[in-house]
Amino acid sequence: MKRRGFLAGLAAAAVAGALSGCGDNNGGGGGGGAGSTDKADLTYTTWESYTADGIKKELPEFRQKFPGINVGVTFTPWKDYFTKLQTQASSGTAPDVFSMNTVQFDLYAAEKMIEPIDSMVADGRIDLAKYPKALTERYKWDGKQYGVPNNIDSIVLFYNKAIFDQAGLDHPTDDWTWDQFLRAAAEISAKLKNKGIYGFTPSMGDSQTTYYNSIPAAGGHVINEDRTKSGYDLPETIEGLKFFADVLTNGTAPTIQQLTDITGLDWFINGKGAMTWAASYNLADLSASKFAKDFQLVRLPTKKTNQCVVQGTATVISAQSKNKAAAQEVLRWLAGPDVGSRVATDGKVIPSYAGSEGGFLKAVPGWDLKKYIDAAADGVLYPTSKNTKAWDQLEAPALAPLWQGKESAESVGKKLAEQMNAALAKE
Repeated sequence: MKRRGFLAGLAAAAVAGALSGCGDNNGGGGGGGAGSTDKADLTYTTWESYTADGIKKELPEFRQKFPGINVGVTFTPWKDYFTKLQTQASSGTAPDVFSMNTVQFDLYAAEKMIEPIDSMVADGRIDLAKYPKALTERYKWDGKQYGVPNNIDSIVLFYNKAIFDQAGLDHPTDDWTWDQFLRAAAEISAKLKNKGIYGFTPSMGDSQTTYYNSIPAAGGHVINEDRTKSGYDLPETIEGLKFFADVLTNGTAPTIQQLTDITGLDWFINGKGAMTWAASYNLADLSASKFAKDFQLVRLPTKKTNQCVVQGTATVISAQSKNKAAAQEVLRWLAGPDVGSRVATDGKVIPSYAGSEGGFLKAVPGWDLKKYIDAAADGVLYPTSKNTKAWDQLEAPALAPLWQGKESAESVGKKLAEQMNAALAKE
């Protein structure tokens, strides 16, 4: 479940234009009607298949409380989700309730395509204190609350005990530094490369599990707090980029070409990597590995900090919904402790409602999955702006010469900052 590039191939300006034509809450989608919980036929959609499947199993319980509300649950694959949602929104047929991510939230809120939930907060149906504060704040726009996170993602270090034992090295711990991590990774590569094993196999195609973590660890940032200026030219951010540039070019990790052909996660899963950085949404693949009995996890290594990047998927209500009263009850149910805790039992998501993590923690016996909870508690928010796609699509081509060893981190960082700032200036 990759958390980037929702509108791949679509210009942000075109998306905004398509949405603005139907953003009036009193417009063609029937928005503005409060509706009733006595009788309603609603639609809900998500890009997470396991969430859709889990919710379908829980619907009978919801119907017991609200027998008049029918909820049609649909799943749209990740690559098509926001393209389809854009089309539905522009034609006035958006789902009543749907999943939203921080990357696209600003755009949909600014274009008035989602409904504020301040009344639910005011009357106590939604208790913001039950959710991670940073993420609840992220689902605010222009002083209004539009959603709360259903689940969260965080990043940890996975390692293969058998490979460390084979190399004669101590296993990683939560208090490892960058230097300890890099020394161990380099030593394993030197000792075991003749067996096709590398010390570190990062998934370089996924910034969320790679340099979006090394940058804050070094004290840098991708974008500043008010999300108006790039941080790629800062010395600390450049240090975070150099962390991955070095391992990709000094033999500690496979080359960027090798990691393009086979992801770093797959190298690790197939027993060819001693360590990888993995998100909570990678757990299903990790636990299915034939080497899973040798896997363990700890916090990311520390430079100035060991904070990881965090994301959170929220449920939101369409401003076009013809029955917002019923939609509010669906949102409240989906964001509550019962659904989250049950959907999380297979370990694919971390429920965000405080105290509902029990099922997730037991999802893979023998693994200390609380590391993910701890990492989420002090994590930094995934970098976004109103039109994130306008600049995050610049990263891969700009950083490619760095990963290939053809250009310095300082040079690449400066160029990328200039490109990103130009995109931000147009928001």
